[in-house]
Amino acid sequence: MDFNKISEQHILHTLAVTALSIAIAIRFICVKSGCDTGTVNLVFIVVFGIEAILYLTLMKTIIFQVEKLLARRKIKSIPDYLRFLKE
Repeated sequence: MDFNKISEQHILHTLAVTALSIAIAIRFICVKSGCDTGTVNLVFIVVFGIEAILYLTLMKTIIFQVEKLLARRKIKSIPDYLRFLKE
């Protein structure tokens, strides 16, 4: 496999399949413990929702940190006599 061709879509699909697998595994654990169907389905939806919220929060944080890093790099590349324009 050519690792240079791995895109954001591949990572997103991998994370989605992993999150779905975890939610399904927790659903099966609830079924084996003897819960009724409504409770099992509710647990599945709640777990999948928590995973989605966690993913979105982490992505927002990572994107914010990367933007700050890129902004700092741009400021460092500006000559000293023009830095006052950025402040």
